[in-house]
Order: sequence, then C-alpha cells, then structure tokens
Amino acid sequence: MDIYNFARKNRENELADSCLEFICENFENGLQEHKQYRDLSLEVLLDILQRDDVQCDELTLFNIVLDWGAENKKSDDDIKKALKLIRLPIIGAKSLRNFVRSCPLIDKEDYMEAIEYCAMPQLFEERKEEKQFHRRRAACRFIWTAQRGQHAFKLTNDGHTIEKTGPSNWDLVALSSEPFEAGVQYFQVKIDVMNTDRSGLAMGLTAEPGINPSSYSNCISLSMEYGPYNLTAKNPNQGGYTFKVGDVIGFLVDFVNDEIKVFENGKLTYTAGQKPSQLKKIWACVFMYYQNDQVSLCNDFPLKTLEE
Repeated sequence: MDIYNFARKNRENELADSCLEFICENFENGLQEHKQYRDLSLEVLLDILQRDDVQCDELTLFNIVLDWGAENKKSDDDIKKALKLIRLPIIGAKSLRNFVRSCPLIDKEDYMEAIEYCAMPQLFEERKEEKQFHRRRAACRFIWTAQRGQHAFKLTNDGHTIEKTGPSNWDLVALSSEPFEAGVQYFQVKIDVMNTDRSGLAMGLTAEPGINPSSYSNCISLSMEYGPYNLTAKNPNQGGYTFKVGDVIGFLVDFVNDEIKVFENGKLTYTAGQKPSQLKKIWACVFMYYQNDQVSLCNDFPLKTLEE
C-alpha cells in the first residue's frame, strides 16, 4: 500500500496501476483476511471498487464497505460513495433481501433495480454493457499439477499449459493446484492441440481429485458420482457436445449464489444441477486420453463477453 500511495501522490501512473492490480488480485488473502482494508483512504477504496479484477465476491465487498465506514467513523456521504460502486444485481435476489435491504445507506432505487434485474434480466438488454450488471473478473489463480501420472504429462508455461505425453488411457488426471472453497471463482481452458476427432478430452470440476471419468460416458453430465459438473468431447456422429481446437471453455463456480455455470467461447452453455454448497472443496480437472493433446489456462479474458 505504501508504494501505491507514493505512486499515486507523485502521479507515477504506470507504477500505481501495477500496484493496484496486485492489490486487487490478492484482495481476499491480503486486505480482506487481515482487515487491512480498514486502513484505506476513501480515494483508494473507490479506486479498488471501480475495477473489474478485485478478487472478492460482491456481497463481501458490500460488508467490507460498511465495516470500513464504521471502523473509521466515516460520514454517511463517504459510505454512500463507496456503496454506489457495489454491483448490487450481481449479489443475487436472496442475498439482497437478507443482507442489503435493511441497510439505510443503500439507494432504494438502486436496490429495486437490482431486484428487478434478478427477476427479469432481459429487461436490461440495452444496458447490458454497464458495469453493475457484470461480475468482476474473479479468475482463478492456479496452475495445473499432475498429481497422478506425472510421467504422462508435460507442464510448460509456468504450469499453465499441459500436454499429454504418456500412454493413452483415462487413469491419469491433471488438477488445479488449489481447490475452490468460497467466493466467486472463474477459470478458462483453451484447447491448443487435439490430434483426433475421437472422444479424447474431458475437463470440468471434481470433488474428489484423481477419479477416472470413464463412467461419464463422454457426454455432458449433471449427475456424476464425484463432481458437480463435467464437460467432455464427443464424436459428433454420436450426438452430444463437441470440442474443437481454439475453443475456450469457461467454468464459473459461484459459492455466493450457489451455482455452477459453463461457458463456450464466452457464451453460457449450461447451468449445472449440482450446487457448490453440496461440496466442501472443488478442483478443476482435465483428462486427456491421446498423446500430444494440449490445453492451456487462459485467465486474461473480458468478463463482458460472458452471456448469462
């Protein structure tokens, strides 16, 4: 924070932007966990809340603003300025009613608009580019690990790219280096190389790392034994879902609104039947059956492209 304050004061814009990006990416494990946000000035708090890359869910940000205001005995006007930057429609109708409605500093028109959006988002089609209707960029910051079958995978690009180099089988899996346990998490996987049109690729989420996906029958499944969602490649002649090289598959794990969504090239493909609340920990996973197939994490994405 000291470096950021120095850069901001001396108009070192490039340094300030780099510092603020680091602060936002580490918000949950840094400022939030140790309540260091209480030390922020109003100007810096507003700088943070205006950004899309804050690693924190919206309801938590709402509570942080209230705690920051109470701890520092801020005026109602200062707190209202910060609350104006909270994206109320993203919090969800249930949490809005349970936690936000009773706050006397929330603009009532903003609250009612958020409730209306949750009920009928199609009415806001002409305003869909406005920030308050888009989730912040909660990209998961993990790398791939080959906990089972290290001999069968090659990791490059600092662990963001993984290639199948070992024998063709389903028994080996690459996992995210860390599980998802709270907040709103999003990750994307880009298909770099796929050397066959047969069903050789499976990716998704699992509650038990190291499982064999053969029971999934190479189709979109919402009732897997070990995980909330799995998306697989499938032979187009047999019907079902099809991957191709260049596709970007995104997974949104939302513990706040208790939902899991899957996107193909930025477009919503499906909402899973299982809920994050049913599981304590969720890992990203990828299975590659054939040699030389390759996928990469690509977390630099414009969240506005997600069509919900």
